[in-house]
Order: sequence, then C-alpha cells, then structure tokens
Amino acid sequence: MINLYDKKSDCYGCGACANSCIYNAITMVPDQQGFLYPHIEQEKCVNCGLCKKSCPIALEEKHKNEKCDEVLGVKNQDIIREKSSSGGIYTALSDWILEQNGVCIGVQYNEKMEVVHAEADNKEQRDAFLGSKYVQSNIGFIYRRTYEILNSGKLVMFSGTPCQIAGLKQFLKNKKYDEDLLVLVDIVCHGVPSPKIWKDYVSFIEKKYHGKLEDYSFRDKEVGWRGYHIRVNFANGNVIKDNHITQSFAKLFLRDCMLRPSCFYCPYASLSSVGDITIGDFWGIEKIDSDFSDNKGISMVLSNTSKGNKIVSTLLDLLSLKNSSYSSDVLKQHNLFNSTNYGEIYDEFWHLYSRKGFTAVAAKWGGYGKLRFLRRVKASILYRLAGY
Repeated sequence: MINLYDKKSDCYGCGACANSCIYNAITMVPDQQGFLYPHIEQEKCVNCGLCKKSCPIALEEKHKNEKCDEVLGVKNQDIIREKSSSGGIYTALSDWILEQNGVCIGVQYNEKMEVVHAEADNKEQRDAFLGSKYVQSNIGFIYRRTYEILNSGKLVMFSGTPCQIAGLKQFLKNKKYDEDLLVLVDIVCHGVPSPKIWKDYVSFIEKKYHGKLEDYSFRDKEVGWRGYHIRVNFANGNVIKDNHITQSFAKLFLRDCMLRPSCFYCPYASLSSVGDITIGDFWGIEKIDSDFSDNKGISMVLSNTSKGNKIVSTLLDLLSLKNSSYSSDVLKQHNLFNSTNYGEIYDEFWHLYSRKGFTAVAAKWGGYGKLRFLRRVKASILYRLAGY
C-alpha cells in the first residue's frame, strides 16, 4: 500500500501524483479545511509507484535553479498596468508566447468563481489570467494537457506557484518532449488560502448583495497600486468596492490564518527559484529609484535560467526597466527569503470556523463585525438625537 505523505504539511496539493497515475487511481479530495489531498483507490492501484516518482516532496527534488544575480523593475504601458496587479510583465510575456503561436497556461475564475488552471491560445482567453487570485488553484489534469500540447510541437508558458511548477517539472521528468518549448513562470508566493473559505466568502457576499458574482479583483487600481483594494462585479451590473464586507477575505489572508499547512514550511521561498522566470510586485522600488517608482504598479522580474533571460531580453525595448541587485533590506518581498510564519491565530481561527463558519471568523478577524457594530452604534445615536 502506497503512502504519499506522513503529515499534511508534507503535501503541497500540486496534483502531480494524480496526473501521473495511468490507472486513474488517485483523486484529489478536499479535507475539512478545504485543501486538496490525494486519495488512492486501492482497488484500482497496482502499486507501480509512478505517483511517488512524480511527487516533488516525496523524492525531495526541489528542481531549483542557480541564484539570479539581479532583479529587474518593469513597467508596461499604463493601459496594460491598469488591468494588472503590478507592472504588467505577465501580459508582455504571454503576448510574446501567443505571437509565437504558443499556448499560455495560467489561473482564472471558472463559471462558479472557483480558482482553476486553464489554457489560452489567444489574448481574449489569456486576459482571464490577469490579476492576482489569492486562493489555491485547482490543477485538475492540466499537467497532462501541458504534455499533450508540448508533444504537438507548440510553445507553452506555464505559470503558477513555485510548488505547482515543481510538480509539473517532476511530472515531466521522465517523459520525452522538447524542453526548449516549455517556459516556466513562477510567482513570489505568500501562501495559498483555502478554496473552501473562498467558496464560503463568495456565497457570503452574494447573499449580502443579492446577486451572482461575475468577477473579482483583489488588487483594483482605481486608487493606486499599493495595498489591497477590492472590486466586486455582479452579473446584474452592480459593482461594489472596498467596504467591511468585501475586504473581509483579504484581511483574513493578511493574518496568515487560512493558508495551506505546507506553506509555513515552503522550501521554495528563496532566491533559488524553480521557474525560468519569477515575477511579483516590486515592493521597495521607491528606495532604489524614487523617479522610477510610481503608484500604477511595478513588476519585479528575476530571470533564473538562460531560457528565461533570453525571453526577457527580447521584450526590453517594449518596457520601462530598472536594474538592481537585491537585498532583503531594500527588496520588500519576504517570501523571496523566507516562508510565511505560522499565523498567530491559525489554530483559533480554524476552531471557530469549524464550529460557526465564515461569518464568525469574518466578524472576529476580518473587520466585518467591528464595522457592523459601529454602524449600529451610529444609528442608535442618531435615533436618540432625533428625539425618538
């Protein structure tokens, strides 16, 4: 009997094991926290061991590249930066891939507002990948699909968290394909929140506003790049922005209380990345070059391999750039140097959530209850002043 992990902090949920099983004996099943873990159907399993060979953590193969020597600050055109979480580097990279008749694989919301990996062979489809989505995506069988596309002779750019990139690399390790056709882009990852809590949050705001959620932005830029400014679009045309209801999920995210257990022990939180290119927000750019810095968004780009460097070099004429060496004192990206610390309220959060659900944790730690209380106090005061 095969055992893929000893404790939950040993599993990234990357899905490489399920993708590798030719007998389809492995399904990714959510636990009580809503994170996916592999479940082996013993009646289908033949103990071939392919799943273990495809697991990046079971084999302790981290697939890390050599440490990059410098970091680039990147600004795309303003109209592109408006739709991007930071400086628009992903749009530039994916445009180049699509111009080569390639395929982009990234993360989008599906019709149920679930966060999933999908493929795009045109800009309209690709645009669904733009913008940060602070939820662990469901890989499904996208690793298998990536291999199929590579075998068709097409260029593929796969983007995701470092552990997802590691899972894909391990899945492909013993397969025959042209490695020059695969471009891997990882993000600077703070940790991935629970899809279950995200689902509860979606239901929460749909109930509050009596409408079906159609789109969601964690990083709306109407008031600028810095900070987490929420924009919620409903199918009925309503648009709701920052308030105590829409901000509750983001505030919980920043408390590190709903992350996957493995995130606190992440081996990829370092400057030795797994992707050809690493992208993220260039926090701290104002200390390097105040003239280059603005509040419209600046991407941080690390070219980790010769392949990544070659691709980024082809785009230099299209972008505004700032070269810099990096330092933890200047580059404010904690997760380039260390994994996220175990949330102080983590255990208390999950205990309350398991008993009383999302509304209770949103009220206690997400700012929902505090503002609701203040509104009741204000209404009471106005009522008394009116002489009732």
